[in-house]
Amino acid sequence: MSLKVIIAIAACKAVRFAARIAHRGGTAKPGEIALKICPELLRVVSRGVETVVVTGTNGKTTTCRMLEQAFAEAGKSCITNRSGANLMSGITTEFVMECTLTGKCRKKYAVMECDEGWTKHVLPALRPKAFVVTNLFRDQVDRYGNVENTLAAIRAGVEGSPETTLVLNADDHIVAALAHDVPNAVVWFGMDAAAGEAGAVPGESEVTQCMLCGTELEYNYVNYAHHGGYRCPDCGHARQDTFVGVTEIISLEADGSRVKMHIGDAAREIYVNQPAKYNISNAAGTLAGALTMELPEDAAAAAVENFRPGFGRMEKFAIGAQGARMVLVKNAAGCNQVLAFLLAQAAPFRVVFVTNNRGADGTDMSWLEDARFESLAGLQTLAGITLSGLCAQTVRERLLRAGVAEHLLALQPDYAALTEEIAASAEPVFILPSYTGMMEFRPQLVKRCGGKEFWE
Repeated sequence: MSLKVIIAIAACKAVRFAARIAHRGGTAKPGEIALKICPELLRVVSRGVETVVVTGTNGKTTTCRMLEQAFAEAGKSCITNRSGANLMSGITTEFVMECTLTGKCRKKYAVMECDEGWTKHVLPALRPKAFVVTNLFRDQVDRYGNVENTLAAIRAGVEGSPETTLVLNADDHIVAALAHDVPNAVVWFGMDAAAGEAGAVPGESEVTQCMLCGTELEYNYVNYAHHGGYRCPDCGHARQDTFVGVTEIISLEADGSRVKMHIGDAAREIYVNQPAKYNISNAAGTLAGALTMELPEDAAAAAVENFRPGFGRMEKFAIGAQGARMVLVKNAAGCNQVLAFLLAQAAPFRVVFVTNNRGADGTDMSWLEDARFESLAGLQTLAGITLSGLCAQTVRERLLRAGVAEHLLALQPDYAALTEEIAASAEPVFILPSYTGMMEFRPQLVKRCGGKEFWE
């Protein structure tokens, strides 16, 4: 083992220790410093570790939490970046913290969330056993440009790791394009026709041009966004049959969903311990990923039923008369799914937006125009909306254009006062923050209600 590797590992561990003593996360900076000393460090410290990597626009953290739980249900310990530090630096930090000074990892398995743009660097370094791609939507236009650029970055990572099994969302034609002309084995998951809406078409803002030839796709059914039973009439790019597929949504409940799935040729009824349709898709991806990692099916199913949500992902807080949920919202596709969940609420509720446009959020806020806020206009169960964060006024103006009544909208820039307003609410509260909005406001709720730090 080279001296450079030993110095890099020692530096990473020391910076992490200092960060935790100071009650800071220490999730990315230690790895960033270590990689400057030894750029090949991740490749070294991950040797011999069977890893599953998860990427995608939405659902990365939730899917990783489910997979982590699947390993636990199977009695296997794994490394994971549960803080959500998903760049090369954060992933390196977590591996280093589980290895000796000579670079020998103490654990056999790892579950790693990876930023879409960084897969081109992370996959060749890790050479994971499985690579789960949840979905691809327009996201952070200022950073990614268009979804084709995101797809190209992920494809570059796949090409650098040809032995990795791809676990792909069959419903997403953009994700499915990754399987074209690569030697990797592919496992498909998704929501089959019986779980979709026959005859529906994607919304006007969705990406519906074939990623292989540019032709407008045809749809037999739609699950949500651009997901569904698609087919290109020109090149034939079409939805593939699934290994893990949702065949029926039995119930969509406030705290979870009950579904029927097929796993191979066998049918199974499963409870998904998270509400909303998109989390059903995440659950199917988890089962497919866990089975690709050769975990027992029962362990994977138990994980989907029992896992604890990641911070800010339908996370519950015991505050106010009926509690609050925090749901990260960072792009139009994710926002629309959260809005669909809110529309299904039978009792009155309140909404809080904490919206920033810092670098980690994406500085381009044009996605607000594609979010279907018009669905909130005239909604009888909507008791009020409070707006906070740097972009509070921008969100307010968008809601007014959507037809939401002005008397329902209130600005509250002070996070401490906002916490007190939530505590005083007689209705359940749904907090919809951007990423940095979540990181800034969540500590207020943890301080008031108790809870773990974001990296725990």
